[in-house]
Amino acid sequence: MKSTSINELRHFLSLERPELIADGYGGSERLWVKATDLWAKITPASTREILSKDQMESEITHRIIIRYRKDVLPEMRLRKEERIFEIIGVLNEMERNRWLQLECKEQQL
Repeated sequence: MKSTSINELRHFLSLERPELIADGYGGSERLWVKATDLWAKITPASTREILSKDQMESEITHRIIIRYRKDVLPEMRLRKEERIFEIIGVLNEMERNRWLQLECKEQQL
């Protein structure tokens, strides 16, 4: 596996975490709160068409590389302007604590 170079981090993203807020009726609402901004390398991994609710929808997956952080969890997401990337998996690239490889699914807004 080829190691990532710092020069490849060309995309500026926001890392967001979910926060549950009481809705006043005994339930809660999930809001997304920016945890930090970071630079990343985004590589499209695959795309496929899915039949959902009698409509064809595209599912686009990406591999996103960022500098190593201890606080990145699969329940978080990344945002690049109007694009949202749901984090599916987090891999410590080569187990060296230098890079995180995030397997992501782009959400359709």
